[in-house]
Amino acid sequence: MLLLSSLLNGQSLKEPEFQISFAKESRSIEYYLAQADLWWQELQKDSLDEMAWWNYYRACRNVQGLHNWQADFIELGPNLRFGADIVLLIEKKIPNSFTYHFIKGSTGGVDPKAGEYLLKAYAMKPEFPGLLAAVVTYSISTHNEELRKEANKKWYLQNGFNANWMDFAWNLLQSVEPDGILFTQGDNDSYPLWLMQDALGIRTDVLVLNIDFLLYDGFQKPVFKKLGLEPYRFEKIDPDGYSENWKNVVHYFLSEYQGQRDVHISFTVDPKYYAPFKDQMQIQGMSFRFKAENTSAKNLAYFRETIRLNSYQHSLIADPSAERLRQMTQKYQIYFDALWQEKEQLNEAEVAQLKSLQKK
Repeated sequence: MLLLSSLLNGQSLKEPEFQISFAKESRSIEYYLAQADLWWQELQKDSLDEMAWWNYYRACRNVQGLHNWQADFIELGPNLRFGADIVLLIEKKIPNSFTYHFIKGSTGGVDPKAGEYLLKAYAMKPEFPGLLAAVVTYSISTHNEELRKEANKKWYLQNGFNANWMDFAWNLLQSVEPDGILFTQGDNDSYPLWLMQDALGIRTDVLVLNIDFLLYDGFQKPVFKKLGLEPYRFEKIDPDGYSENWKNVVHYFLSEYQGQRDVHISFTVDPKYYAPFKDQMQIQGMSFRFKAENTSAKNLAYFRETIRLNSYQHSLIADPSAERLRQMTQKYQIYFDALWQEKEQLNEAEVAQLKSLQKK
């Protein structure tokens, strides 16, 4: 049944395939487990094969990501390894290679300590698939605005996010008040927004804060200082403690921030991270606006003048990340339902359009 299911979904369990981030495509964890095994077999044939090392590393990381980044992911298969352990193996075989520098530089997530290696890889093969995302991560975590813009402009020219994703990024950014702060959580609700800001100059006034970055002092301290907040001290940060840390830092910010910038939380952020503050939020576009007055007029104007729905209603793009996008765009229903409560303000054609959108 597993093999049949995988074949029906176009997933190979028999042939090694080039691996991309699980955030960019819709594959099962069984597929990545099989790919990790297949690429490990390739490495037994040729341990100097750079691309085999890269694909093996990427398959293991995809398994870990789909396993909610829990450390026990290595128990799911005999050939799974942590990124840091893979780096040690590569160092013995192909030190100073592009693959070595890239993987060593990207295994730390948003931790900037490995940036020296990542920048070496960037100098060697700046157009390599997946590398620009890692460079953007590094540039954000180190507050390197020049590098961030450079990498995002290159990523845009690579068509890093197609029109469907750019529409979603547009809609989310346009939900935010001028000079506002927007909390996001994952890759797909953050990187397209940063790309749109840097490559196209759209809504550069919005401060997009991915809560994962706030776990690192080097990023958090300067941001909080600029916003008039003392740094938040974590009791512990480990691969199995991300969820609790995300919740704590969001609670801290919402409790302590006294600045003038409006605070928004994307619908894509898990509600458990801001649950105690939900009663203090109003729906505004694709976000919850914190400590806001009635936003119904803004939601009506957003529907009539701002939101882009063509790709949501009639996508014409073959997209390997279509399922990821569908999971994101399901969040539109929160906004549509809120607008429906104000339907007496809509004309007949708008009511009909909203009905059709609610059925999707």
